[in-house]
Amino acid sequence: ALPIFARNSFTAGMILAIIIPVLLLIFVYLCLVFRIELTLLFRRLSRKDETKSDGKEYDAYVSYLKYSVRDAEAERKFALDVLSRTLEEHFGYKLCIFERNVMPGGAIVDEINSFIDKSRRSEEH
Repeated sequence: ALPIFARNSFTAGMILAIIIPVLLLIFVYLCLVFRIELTLLFRRLSRKDETKSDGKEYDAYVSYLKYSVRDAEAERKFALDVLSRTLEEHFGYKLCIFERNVMPGGAIVDEINSFIDKSRRSEEH
């Protein structure tokens, strides 16, 4: 028979061998799920926002189909209402949506290229 401390050490080791990977997986999962919130929290706590000095006017350019598909109205509503409300009002991002931000009178292709150049990211839906 093993001494009492040897049995307790083995049991404690087995419990730790199970608990530590499970806790690590939970931590990684939570970081993936809440990555946007964690990024914004880090920016707020560190008072450092690397996007302020990059010269870009918008955080993202949002592109969506307007006409050529059957569900174009659903995409339009998502881009103009849901996406903009969620990202701009709740998370503080500044989106460039062509239909909303374009100035009349310009060439459409030039305006789109200009908006993409002024944006950090381009999102297509």
